[in-house]
Amino acid sequence: MNLTVEEKFFVWLNNFPFLTPAKIKEFKEKFGSYENVFLSAGERNEFFAEKLEKDEANKLFFGATDEFVKNLFLNFEKQKVGILTKSNREYYEIFKQKAPLCDIDILYYKGDLSLLKTKSIAIVGTRRPDVYGKRVTEEFASEIASAGVTIISGLAAGVDGIAHEKALEVAGKTIAVLGGGFNHIYPPFHAALAERIAKEGLLLSEYPPQTLPSAFHFPIRNRIIAGLADAVLITQAGQKSGSMHTKNYAVDFGKDLFIVPADITREASKGTNEILSVMPHALVTSPVDVLEKMNVKPKEKTERVVQISMEEQLILDAVGGDEVHFSEILSKTKMDSKNLSSLLTRMKVSGIIKQLPGNYFSK
Repeated sequence: MNLTVEEKFFVWLNNFPFLTPAKIKEFKEKFGSYENVFLSAGERNEFFAEKLEKDEANKLFFGATDEFVKNLFLNFEKQKVGILTKSNREYYEIFKQKAPLCDIDILYYKGDLSLLKTKSIAIVGTRRPDVYGKRVTEEFASEIASAGVTIISGLAAGVDGIAHEKALEVAGKTIAVLGGGFNHIYPPFHAALAERIAKEGLLLSEYPPQTLPSAFHFPIRNRIIAGLADAVLITQAGQKSGSMHTKNYAVDFGKDLFIVPADITREASKGTNEILSVMPHALVTSPVDVLEKMNVKPKEKTERVVQISMEEQLILDAVGGDEVHFSEILSKTKMDSKNLSSLLTRMKVSGIIKQLPGNYFSK
């Protein structure tokens, strides 16, 4: 790693979980440099015993050795963890240009750092999207990523995860900004997704790898999501969604903000509809709307001709443009249950129809 001496010892301090940024700053002010903090801790300076709990001071003293520091950076290499600092001028300057108000001196990363150079959009939203929210997120993420725009999100459950997955599904690129360290992926069921993003995209965190996720980490990491993106898209969000923080950061940073509307009865969309009531210019109703406003040409679609039977046409007529339950399709088509199930399965495989949670179907 191409780190200056000062950065090296800042990283060393940064990897003690009990040392807050304020505490690290206080230590530097006391001893004049991060290197002097290291040397003073190695001499078991009494100042640390006064400022820290006994077990914390002992941990700092134990870690103030060349061997400890050497092993710390060997572990980074083994885990393929990179560190973005001011010494990496090319990428750190890109980060600061995109996110000038993000007061961050160091970022940990896994994956392709060159994605910071690409045109990008943050796609965020509720952790509990309804059927509509899932469909909208899938459609926007797939088409935008297919057009070559990098998708940025926070690896959270719901909209974030869908956005990352759909970007990868269409061989697009994605960046995930975490609310904890790489060794503690949250939610845990996104561990495999995080591993795939590290290989095919980019994982970023301002926290050292061993840092546990914490509730207060997630709202503040949203400033990095909004800061890095050229624009922010909220596909569905309730009134108390963390996406509201991302929206505020986007406005503060002067980023383009796009909001997908929904009918007023949807609880999961009350936040996005509320934003539109005061920012109607942010409304978008299709991925093409977003791409046009970002001056990106949509990927040309190749139409696939699929032959359908009369019975399948009956099913399509029954579904119409809505989300329709199996029982309603059964009633409208007057087919027997077994035959309808068989036809729906065939139509799903052919891509003519989609099955949604709760045994609902849509085109």
